[in-house]
Amino acid sequence: MLDIINYETEYKKPFETSQFWHKNAHLYIMFYEYITDVSKYVLKIRFTMLYEYSEEDLIIIRNDWKIIDGKIDMNLHTN
Repeated sequence: MLDIINYETEYKKPFETSQFWHKNAHLYIMFYEYITDVSKYVLKIRFTMLYEYSEEDLIIIRNDWKIIDGKIDMNLHTN
């Protein structure tokens, strides 16, 4: 999960100005060695990367944003 959407403040915001995109436009991913019953704070990080979305990914994410916005709109107007 990249972010939780506060529908009261994010509702009808364009994708590019949303808090979701502000928080997730640049993802720094860390891969660590998982060991059962060991605190994540002491696990060794093995690899890091700055993830850049492909144009195909952005098309899907923008479309998902529109779908979520539509569901919020439908929910707000049926209750």
